[in-house]
Amino acid sequence: MNRVQRYLFNRVLRSVLIIVGGLTLLAILAQGLSQTEIIVDNRQGALTFFKIVALGVPQIVALLTPMAMFVATIWALNRLHRDSEVVVAQAAGMTRWQVASPILRLAILSAVVHLGVNLYVQPSAQREMRATISDARADLASSLVRPGQFTTPDANLTVFAREQRGQDLIGVQIAERVGQPDGRDYLAERGR
Repeated sequence: MNRVQRYLFNRVLRSVLIIVGGLTLLAILAQGLSQTEIIVDNRQGALTFFKIVALGVPQIVALLTPMAMFVATIWALNRLHRDSEVVVAQAAGMTRWQVASPILRLAILSAVVHLGVNLYVQPSAQREMRATISDARADLASSLVRPGQFTTPDANLTVFAREQRGQDLIGVQIAERVGQPDGRDYLAERGR
């Protein structure tokens, strides 16, 4: 590529990155708002929230890249025509193919990256996101038990834990009053 072609390539590439970045941030914001329900309902931390949102980024990028490439190409070519840069390049002896080749190279590069994201990155990120959401929903210790407080998730069940270290509960007491007048009490030094 000569200097003019590198200039054209950089103009279109910069436009693609700006469009993908801006739209990805908007999509992350929208997705983040929908994921707050999982975090709030299951009493998960900010790290889990950011992990779920970050694992959704490959899907967003895969959806936005082709549209961003199209819009950025039109925007950059329009700007180049408006500033008469294409006319000057053609007057200097460049053919239409030589003017279009940086954009075609970027389109091929974009297609290869898009293929890689769709075949490898997105499926593994989606699996990890499902596992993280499943773990957040299945983490009964954080959703049912508040350390240092008696919690009554059901009329016949009372749970107490002195403290919580990660997923482990320390000093667990469970009082069950189903079917028996005296009920049953369970004590454990440590539980999960």
